[in-house]
Amino acid sequence: MRKQRRLLPLVLGLALGTAAHGEARAQQLLWGSTRGELALPERPTESAHSIELADDFEAWGEIGAVVVDGLACAECAAPRLGAVELRFWRWRAERGPGELEAEIRLDAGDPGLTVDSERPGKLSLRLATPFAARGRHFLSVRLEFETIGAWSWWSAAGKPRLEPAWLRSETEGWSPAPSDSPIGVDLAFELTTSPWDDFALARGCGRLEVEAPPAPLGALPWRLVDVAAVDGERAWAVGVADAPEGRLPLLFERAKGAWSPLAAPLPVGARLSAVAAVSEKEIWFVGSAPYAPGPLPETRQPLAVRYLPTTGHWEILPTPVYLDGDAELLDVVATEGEGIWAVGSAVIPVGDAVERVALALRHDGAAFERIPVAGRPSTGEGLTAIAAAGGRIWAVGGDGAGAIARNLLVARWNGRELERVAVPGLDRVDRLAAVALDADQVWLGGLTGGGDAVLVRFDGLAWQEHPSAVGGAALAADAKGFVTAGAGLASFVDGKWRPEPDGPAVAFGGLAAPRPCALFAAGSHAASTGERGLVLRLVPRGFADGFESGGFEAWTLAVP
Repeated sequence: MRKQRRLLPLVLGLALGTAAHGEARAQQLLWGSTRGELALPERPTESAHSIELADDFEAWGEIGAVVVDGLACAECAAPRLGAVELRFWRWRAERGPGELEAEIRLDAGDPGLTVDSERPGKLSLRLATPFAARGRHFLSVRLEFETIGAWSWWSAAGKPRLEPAWLRSETEGWSPAPSDSPIGVDLAFELTTSPWDDFALARGCGRLEVEAPPAPLGALPWRLVDVAAVDGERAWAVGVADAPEGRLPLLFERAKGAWSPLAAPLPVGARLSAVAAVSEKEIWFVGSAPYAPGPLPETRQPLAVRYLPTTGHWEILPTPVYLDGDAELLDVVATEGEGIWAVGSAVIPVGDAVERVALALRHDGAAFERIPVAGRPSTGEGLTAIAAAGGRIWAVGGDGAGAIARNLLVARWNGRELERVAVPGLDRVDRLAAVALDADQVWLGGLTGGGDAVLVRFDGLAWQEHPSAVGGAALAADAKGFVTAGAGLASFVDGKWRPEPDGPAVAFGGLAAPRPCALFAAGSHAASTGERGLVLRLVPRGFADGFESGGFEAWTLAVP
């Protein structure tokens, strides 16, 4: 072995070669590390290849180019490069690279491979097909030489982030890269990429992580329909399981970093539709339950349940009874100074007939009272969603058998009643499903008959539709703006809805944004064993650990 005076690091820089939508996009550092004091072992000088080292990273974007900066022998000529092999692997913990995801080989002379004439160890690689990074992956590099030589890498400074570097043997596979450190070392490299610009849900807060509440009742299909939270850690969710005997209600609570089921003393046959959090000490659930008063036929009546997590106390609150037919509550909100509001529909006498009408109830701390909805109701009318902010209250709904569709209803609280508001531009909407507001604007969310999102905003002067590829089924607002959910998630930024690029098929039905950089989205996905509920939670990420992002460029979905 020839004596060496120094070892130079391998530095990886990843950059987008072809921008999505044909537009140039700024480079962005997502992952990087500085050179440490340890050198990773070199291969013998007679070897025709460098050692193949792999290290993991966490990034979201389309990786289109790689810059490799490394050189070993300082007292002799560097080995002449014959080819560079670059591989991306699926991430897994504690076992090194998983399944091979992409493999690129660039031979000397390839127009995509450039060797710096001043520094022969500095190599630039352009990828003909960009690699779509979505979360954690392993990257490995191996060099093929035309002449014998040595090649070494510096470790990264500090403790390993994620997994330490791994070395692949031609006979024994992957093993931790040998080093003098008992906890292993990282490879020193920098990762840059042009992120997907059309997804900025968190606007710099972090990324979404999948959380799967414990599957209830064996293999029954189930889904989550709503979620409420008081911050980025404490949350509650409601769902439904499809059992042979009918729909079964599900309740979950998130505390100390994990979801657990709640055992509530609900009436037999109860259904839950929504949840609201007054504080971490008071949670409300609403829905409906069977009611059979003596000889009269059984009907479904409004159900309101209050839960006090600190003491574990449950209370089913008295609600108005409508003996002429079914009644149900579909949404609930905790207001500022106006108590708890719940909306749905009820069958009541109207003139000489019995009709389904919009139902709004307010609990002032002592009892429920019915809030009138102004104007003549249309047949089968009901309210599906309610929102409140700064003393203002808006609700939306419509008519239709069960789905509450068409003859759309938009109403706002005027201090005496919910007065109807005429909203232009809803011709394509079959179902108004969501509403959210802040001090300056109101958003309505709906779906067309084909399931496309329709999102309309009132800025205090006029109504205007803002197209979105996803969302419409749920809306939420925080100090950073508005978020919508449906077949995907999107956030309203710079005058337009910006969705996540393309991800797994997930149907969201509930959103909670209790404060900036805190977000929960509840819904379900189609697993091999049937429909399964899930929650996506925004995990804020700091920048000191190397993660820098203009938002959620994507998510990683990893539920069974």
